[in-house]
Amino acid sequence: MNFENNPLIGNIYEIVIKTDTNDGRFESFACGVVSQLEGNGSILTTRPKWDLGRDGVGFGASKGIFVCASLRDDVDAKALSDMSRLEDKTCGIKKVYFCSSQLLTEHARNKITSALIQEYGSTYEYEVLGAHQLRELSLRDPDLIKTKYAAEIANCKAAIEPEDDDSAETAGLRLALMTSGAENSLEIRSSIYAAAILDSLNESKKTIRAICNSISQRLRLPGTLDEKTLAPYLGPMAAEGLIELHRHDRDKSKDTYAITQSGIDRLTERETSAAQSLMEGRSKIQVALETAIGMKMLPDAFASIWNVFEEKLAYALYVRGASVVAEISALIEPNSSSGNDVIEPLSFVEDIAEAVSAVAGHQQRQAEIQQAIKDLFSNRVGPAADWLVQVCAGFIAACTMGLEHKSANAIGKLLARTTIVLDSDVVLSLLGEGEPDHEAVQTIVKHWKKNKGTILVAEPVLQELAHHAWIADNDYHEVKHFLPGTPQDRLNSVDNVFVRSFAELLSRNGIRRDGWRSYYLHFAGKNKDDYSSIQQTLSADYSILRLPGRSSVQGDLAQQVYKYSLDLFEKSQLRVTKIMRDKAARDSELYTAFVNYVNSVREADPGASCLLVSSGRRLSQVEDHFKETGERQMIISVQSTLLLVSLLPNLALGLSQMKAFLFDEHRHRFTTGFERKLIRIVRSSRELEMPWAKRGILMRNVRDRLLTNAKQEGRPRAEQNMDALERDALREDNRDLTVQMLRDSLDALAIDTRQDKQIRELKRENERLEEEIKKLRKVRGKK
Repeated sequence: MNFENNPLIGNIYEIVIKTDTNDGRFESFACGVVSQLEGNGSILTTRPKWDLGRDGVGFGASKGIFVCASLRDDVDAKALSDMSRLEDKTCGIKKVYFCSSQLLTEHARNKITSALIQEYGSTYEYEVLGAHQLRELSLRDPDLIKTKYAAEIANCKAAIEPEDDDSAETAGLRLALMTSGAENSLEIRSSIYAAAILDSLNESKKTIRAICNSISQRLRLPGTLDEKTLAPYLGPMAAEGLIELHRHDRDKSKDTYAITQSGIDRLTERETSAAQSLMEGRSKIQVALETAIGMKMLPDAFASIWNVFEEKLAYALYVRGASVVAEISALIEPNSSSGNDVIEPLSFVEDIAEAVSAVAGHQQRQAEIQQAIKDLFSNRVGPAADWLVQVCAGFIAACTMGLEHKSANAIGKLLARTTIVLDSDVVLSLLGEGEPDHEAVQTIVKHWKKNKGTILVAEPVLQELAHHAWIADNDYHEVKHFLPGTPQDRLNSVDNVFVRSFAELLSRNGIRRDGWRSYYLHFAGKNKDDYSSIQQTLSADYSILRLPGRSSVQGDLAQQVYKYSLDLFEKSQLRVTKIMRDKAARDSELYTAFVNYVNSVREADPGASCLLVSSGRRLSQVEDHFKETGERQMIISVQSTLLLVSLLPNLALGLSQMKAFLFDEHRHRFTTGFERKLIRIVRSSRELEMPWAKRGILMRNVRDRLLTNAKQEGRPRAEQNMDALERDALREDNRDLTVQMLRDSLDALAIDTRQDKQIRELKRENERLEEEIKKLRKVRGKK
């Protein structure tokens, strides 16, 4: 299809203009449009201004023509400010164009023009152009916009126009983008079905069987959709006039559906919405990455990053969706073939981060972008993460089409006969207000209990939680001076879930600042091993009981699991720490207790089942290696468990609950106490302003200096162990040397100081005030 003849092309032009974040490119584009309007004379750009306003001045045939371009939406004040500057510094003004990337109604344009005339008289001719006007002008001669926004237009076309050879991930991403605006899982699912049906009928009229085949093939669903799955959607769509039914005289199976003009219009709206969502997401991802690395990226540089990001994201979402479907199908239909090839959980985020960073430029920039991508997925806060959650939820809905119909009656029964055992990370998400998976785990627990399912927690998990609560007080006193902070601050700088939870409540005014002690004692025991308070809270608030321990005959299995877990650490880490050995011991006790419980439950009820809910990949590897339960799928992620619950009839999950769908990636934690201490020093500094994605490079630099210093001092190789060096660096007598190393590392990375930033801001404010003073003098002179 020739896309240039598509009526949506104008919508695409408007979308890419509205979502532009690069003021230099927009100024160049605006000058080009004005040049075309004014006989193709030259409009040259001038220096960028601090307030996102930029000016163009005409030469030759366009002499006396001036262009002020702005990305700001407060264009009224911007117009007056720029006009004052032009009057002061320029002679020979004939006509002034004010171009904004924002949508401006006719009323807004007239209001701006009137304000200019009232302020400066009618000496000049004024023209105000917003995104819609720039779009219409671009349609006359599209070469300029196609040159300036080539990458964005190509992205939009791919999001809007389906092709016969589209991959399943491309088709899934397109449908997911069409769910923009849906606020819960039921709305998302309904949007997916409606868009898929309209998409299919837009090709030709079809029988219901042909529609099912078309959708299933395009998305490569594990099985063909059942006709009964589409029936609840076809009727309302026909009643709304989006499609029409053509009945066959004799054979009902040959009844066909056709799209109506209203249906075509609705599909066009959804396609435009998909393009808008994609461009907004693109812009949000760019802003998030630029904030993380502390600098702006050129359009071409970000275009390379985005192309890889979009491709890898679509693939990861598709593979993860297929994996989740396989997991759920294996639980709902144990004898089905769909569960035979359960896909192992993969570190998609690591793959995306590595692929994106490879096109990000020099080595340091690659490291920063890689860290920023990981943070984006693991922290799951901010506009970019919200967009990713929406797309991910839509993609999961596309991958699971038909599953809710097959499982409608089975899910409730499955929950009633299935015990879930919660791992440490899951319980911490349950207890931690504001944690990315908090609402997801709360939803799982609530509906599992509502359907009379059993929820347990093992003693090794309780012990780990007790330790986490015990050390919270020390962590709180280290960070209390900047609490509550922003959600991003809390995730970045606070390592303890209980402290983050208190800060979250503090930010909502749900608790007083002097309430820390009582909050802390609600979870902490009398010593680091006392889990009685945690156990009481879980029992009283959530009816979660304790998992019986392993039997004595499983001692050999526990030892084997411990050794295997240590081997996994040794393969993936540079060095095995005490914390890792403790985790291996915990994993062995948890797994053997779980196996013991599964065996005892089966003896009492052969039809009962048990699942261990965890985001820890080690436990999945342990189960895959030992296969002690004899089942295909016993370790399940929060994401898959939430999806299982979401298939309950008429249950609507909000977007905040669906954050768990954005992969089950572990959030960044400080690797050592040394790293925690140094990063917090930087965070607390009144002088430094460090972009968060630079922290990994900073710590590598500091550790390199520690090693260099140890060698220069002639320390034996045994004393050059990094753990020992870091412990020594934190000693009081080494404090000055450590601070100097940190300062030197910050200087090497050219980390900005707050003083430098304040000087720049003061200069900008001074420039603004000077313009205001000149403006007031002119007004007084006219009086």
